[in-house]
Amino acid sequence: MSISPERETKRKRLVKTMELDPMEIRKVERLMMKKCGGILDKLMTHRNGWVFNNPVDVVGLRLIHYHLVVKRPMYLGTVRMKLDKGDYRNPLDFAKDVRLTFYNAIMYN
Repeated sequence: MSISPERETKRKRLVKTMELDPMEIRKVERLMMKKCGGILDKLMTHRNGWVFNNPVDVVGLRLIHYHLVVKRPMYLGTVRMKLDKGDYRNPLDFAKDVRLTFYNAIMYN
């Protein structure tokens, strides 16, 4: 299936107008990371979010098999610390850790 020359020209023009210079890209990434902070605030202050804010107390709760099931523990407090320190290169890294937090809870429970 081939694309008509007219449509290909239109597509090239659109792609060219969407190109961002490196300064604009960094600006967009900073704004996106700021949004990530807002999302994290909502997750941590949610009425059921307190469960995910701190590490699991494996000893206190006598969860002897926790570390056999959960290979990479993660909680929202760690995500907050990494976000504040600027450890995330992009919003996808942030999302990966937030998902890991909930994935661990699902896997163990």
